[in-house]
Formats: sequence, C-alpha cells, structure tokens
Amino acid sequence: MLRELESLRDRHPLIRGIGDSYVGSVVVLDAAGTIIYANKHASEMFGLPVEEFVGRRHNDEYWDLRAVDGRRIPLDERPFKRIVATQKKMASAIYSLRLSGGFSGFIRLGGAPIFDDAQHLIGVIMHTEDVTDEVGERLETERYWHWMDEALSGSELGVWSWELDTDAFEHNADFMREWGYDESENFGTMTEFSRIIHPDDLTPLAEAFQRHVKERSPRFSFEHRVLTKDGKWRWILSRGKVVVWDKENRPLRARGMHLDIDSTKRAGEALRREESRWRSVVASAGDFILLVDRDRRIRFINKMFSGMTVDEVIGHDVTEFTEPEQREVMERRVDKVFETGEGETYEVTVPLPDGRIGHFLARTSAVESDGEITNVAIISTDITSKRENELALRRSERTLRSILDNAPDFIVQVDRDLNVVFINRLMSGLLSEDVLGKPFEIWIAPEFRDQAVRKVRRVFETGEAQSYVCAMDDATSGKRYWFSTRLGAVADDGQIGTVTMISADITEQVRIDEERRRLEGHLRQQQKLESIGTLASGVAHEINNPIQGIMNYAELIATSAGDGTTIGEFAGVDGHVAQRVATIVRHLL
Repeated sequence: MLRELESLRDRHPLIRGIGDSYVGSVVVLDAAGTIIYANKHASEMFGLPVEEFVGRRHNDEYWDLRAVDGRRIPLDERPFKRIVATQKKMASAIYSLRLSGGFSGFIRLGGAPIFDDAQHLIGVIMHTEDVTDEVGERLETERYWHWMDEALSGSELGVWSWELDTDAFEHNADFMREWGYDESENFGTMTEFSRIIHPDDLTPLAEAFQRHVKERSPRFSFEHRVLTKDGKWRWILSRGKVVVWDKENRPLRARGMHLDIDSTKRAGEALRREESRWRSVVASAGDFILLVDRDRRIRFINKMFSGMTVDEVIGHDVTEFTEPEQREVMERRVDKVFETGEGETYEVTVPLPDGRIGHFLARTSAVESDGEITNVAIISTDITSKRENELALRRSERTLRSILDNAPDFIVQVDRDLNVVFINRLMSGLLSEDVLGKPFEIWIAPEFRDQAVRKVRRVFETGEAQSYVCAMDDATSGKRYWFSTRLGAVADDGQIGTVTMISADITEQVRIDEERRRLEGHLRQQQKLESIGTLASGVAHEINNPIQGIMNYAELIATSAGDGTTIGEFAGVDGHVAQRVATIVRHLL
C-alpha cells in the first residue's frame, strides 16, 4: 500500500494508524523539518497538545536538545539532520531534553527516513521514550557509591547493592578492606560474594531473603559469618530490602547494609544463655511482655511481631512502636510508673510490619530490685482482630445504609405482627414519619389490604417468596400511586423473624396501560363504524337500481291513467315515496 501512495501527506492516514497504535511517542516530519503529525503518546509525554506539535520546526529554540552530560548538540548533528544527510535509520540514543514550560528530562530518541515510490526522501519518522528515571538512577548510583565510601570510611558499617536479574553485586570498598580484601577482590557478583559466607549460614540467609520477597515485608535481617582474608570467621548483620520490582512483581534490585557485630555477638552469647532460662517461661505467653528501663528503652520482649527481629526491637525506645500522636502520652505513662509505682490499663495503637495498625490493651506495672524500681513491665493483649471486626461492621452498616437510602424502590421490613420495623425512605403524602411500629397495610388502598396481608402471612408460614400489586392514595394531592411488591423471608437461626417488602413504583406503567386500553377501545369503535358504513354502501347500491325502476314505472302509470284518476293519484304517491328513498340511498353512497 505504501508504494501506491505518492507523497508523505498521502501516507498520513497510514502513519496516523501506525502512530496511534504505537505504545511510545511518535513524531513525523517532512523533508524540510516541519512536524506534520504527532501521536497522543507524544502529546502526553511532552505536555504539548497535538495541534501545537504540527507546524513546528525541528530546529526551533523550543527544543533544547543536549547530550547526557549537558553539552549542546549543534543543529547539523541533531538526529533529524543526521537521518536526512545519511538517509539511513538512526539507532536510538539517549539525550537530555528541555522544553519551554513543558517536559524536562532524558529521552531515548531514534528515527528512520520515509521514501516515496521513486525512493526520494519525503520525511522522517522519530520515536522517543522517556528514560528520565533510568538515567537519573544510573547517575545517582555512581554518586551513591562515592558518597558511601567517604561517609562510612573507618566505621563498622558497609552498604551493598544486588541486581537480581544479572547477579551483579556491589559493596563499598572501605568495608571490604576491613576484612582484608582489596579492590581487586571486590566480588562483582552475588555468586562470588557467597563464597566467603559460612556454609552453614548460606541456606538460612537465602531463606530469610526469600521470605522477604514472598511476604513483601518491609525488610529482611540476618546475622551470619563471613570469611576474612586471614581465614577467620567474623559475625556481621545483613539487613536490606528489595527496592525495585518488575511489572510481574519479580525482584530486580535489592539494597542494604552490613554491620560488623562480631564483638557484640560473642559478648552477648553468655548473656543470652542466662536469659534463655527464664525467657522460655514467658515465650509461650499469649500476650506481648516487655521490660522498659528508665530511658524507656526495651530491654526484653517475649516474642516478636511477624517480620521483625530482636535487633529491631531491643534497645529501641518503646514509643517508637506507637503512632506519632500517641508517643508523648506513652512517655508520660511509663514515667508515671517510675515516679509513683502505680500502673494503669489503656489502649494503644501500633503500626505493624505488614502495614496494618495493631490495637493492643496494655497494662503497666513496676518491676523492683532491692526496693528500687528498675523497669516497667508492659503486658499487651492483641485486640487487633476485635477492633478490625468492629470497624468492618461499622463500614458494612454504613455501606448498606447508603445503598438502602439511595435505592429507587421502597424497602420495608415487617415483624410477625405485621408492624413496620424498618423503612429505607419516606414519601410525603404516602408514608409519614410515624410509620415505624404501625401495621404496614394501613397505607395501602382499602380494596388491596386483604390481599397484601394474605401474601405476607403466607411468607411467614411457608418461607416462599410472594408478590402482589396494590395502590396507595396520596393524602395530600389525592393522587393514586401503584406499586409492584416482592416479598421475601428473613431468617435468623432458622426462624423467620421478619419479611422484607420491596415495592417498585409502577404508577406510570399503569397509566400507560390504561391509556393503551382506552385507545384500543376507541380504535375498535371506529372499526365497527367503518364496517357499518361499508355494509350500508353495499346495500345502497343494491337498492338504488330497483328504486329507479319503481320511480319510472310510477311515472308511466300516472301518465297512462291521466290526471284526476285514482290510479294516477296512487301512482304519483308511489313515485314521491320512491323519490325519497332514492334521496336517502344517494346519501349513503
């Protein structure tokens, strides 16, 4: 089809079809460098209406196109000029682009020439992609590692980054030097780095990371051993999280930190052995049990929240785990126990690792040693499920009330005494504000009440759905409204306690039906009259000829008998009567 078109503008519909279906930004210029088409993605990307694209020149000052490093690109080296000069497709390259009052960022830009059937260049099609985030991240990463090496130099902290799709692994060089490794041994992949992790720790470390990925937890944390250059095993804490996921929710990049905990790990082992003897006593308790010192720091907790480790809790201020607006109150409550020895019971909300808000009933009490209050014990009962159920119930009630209040039909519930116990809305003149507690049928027109009562009682007796049509009279206007009502049983523990009545206003439908019946009756009457007229016309035709004969013979008889004769007089009377009949027949024809 392209070969049959003679010019770029002739190809415009085809180009539009291609451009509109292309997922990226597409702009088409003629051979002189004037834009003749831009698709909707280009409009959205650059923040410029399509109609403002058309007519712009490729060399307008509006387009500030530069290299990634900020260097200005001469007009002759710009992509459009290169394609026109070489008449070849240009591979995509990354540029910096700034528009006056519009897009500002990095783009991946490529293009190809468009030829007519004689292979003369008639235009250029350019495609662009916004890669601002990609380029910015690359530049940021380079600055990140430089800054980390400077900031963490000589500390016990190290930072790492792992590209899961390529296995590329980076670690700040200074921390690796603490283990005796130089930059040539920087372990460029996770596979290489795993060689210095203790064999017994490899599987648990991998499992900790996989749990983090599977549960989408805020972070993972794991203590393990690494082999230093001099052949010793050293304890470190690895902590991190996945920071980039692909469209299929697969992890692409993880980042985190390493903390050298070798000295504290070994020193704490003795203490943990001592603590384990009494920790086991409270570990099985259903409640959370915490010990807090005078600085409000947690010194003990019997169990962890899901997704949290001991190091994320022990030594931290207890108020860190409450919502910000409750922290000051929490501080006063802990301080009060240290000052007075008096505890109290209160409810507190805690942000949980899974993103939910936990509700706890907390009880504080003093812990004494040698007559001095050394700690505050906080025993917290998890009441999150209870509060969530209460909240869900309130939301459900509000949702149901909104649905019922906005329903176009009347929804009424009656009890076994046939009294109204619920109605979704009132209607002036039909249903008054004192409808609750009253028999439902008193608002129905008298001639329909017995039928309605029978139907409702049948639902109570059998549980079977029923329906009926009834009328209600507006006490204000005197107008009659018609309703189609459906009945259904509402059972509680197997017993029918109420019946729900859903009444749809069919007044207009009834009016239309009545009007239709009236028109049908009028039509039938007209059809009858037409039939009678047709019959009369036929009879008149049959009578007309004999009447003419009678009139003629009467005239002949009168003429033959002569004036003054009895026969002549009778013949004249007959002719006169026949003339009257003939006149009537003419009116029927």
